[in-house]
Amino acid sequence: MGRELVPHFYSDGSPVSSEEYLTTVAPQNRTVVDAIRKQKRAGKRLMPSQSLNEGPSGNFSVEFRRALADKVAALVDENITGRSDMCMQYAALMALALEHLDVKATAMVGQATYMGAKRFTWDHSWVETENGDIIDCNVDSVVENPAILNAWSVPAWWGAASSLPSDRKLQSRGSLTAQKLRDPDVEAVWWPDLRTWIDENANGVHVGIE
Repeated sequence: MGRELVPHFYSDGSPVSSEEYLTTVAPQNRTVVDAIRKQKRAGKRLMPSQSLNEGPSGNFSVEFRRALADKVAALVDENITGRSDMCMQYAALMALALEHLDVKATAMVGQATYMGAKRFTWDHSWVETENGDIIDCNVDSVVENPAILNAWSVPAWWGAASSLPSDRKLQSRGSLTAQKLRDPDVEAVWWPDLRTWIDENANGVHVGIE
């Protein structure tokens, strides 16, 4: 099942174990964790491509965008409560991938508001490219987040900023780099695997841009 990251530490900086953490959480959190563990064992985790709203884009084919969005999701899906707590890591890793593919990209941080069955605003990260795309592909996982009561499934998005769906508003505070927000696992753990995957699967992707 791989690593299981816990967002809590002891006062001396040492990590809290998964089972110790679960003794401190509300029952609905435990239910989420049990469901995620079951899905991981079955190899059937939630992926951005299942809901991806593909807008017009100057970057790659639809098929490659879906594959890359899912690969990044699979790599960062190591938090015990799922990807919804990994938006910063998702955006940072996606930006690295795009730069490797010669697309200038910046991982942004700010507030995102989503309007659907209800309305909610939360701290969030997404990617903006120099040629005008917005990649908001980790938001599909909000449906798993017990902190957002009765959350609905928000579709992932990859497309031109000018075509951003009316169901969301992204207000940037700046880049992750400028805000000095950095998770060392992005470059040390996940990026080597992603770079290898890109080098093996990205042959000619620029030819098929849409």
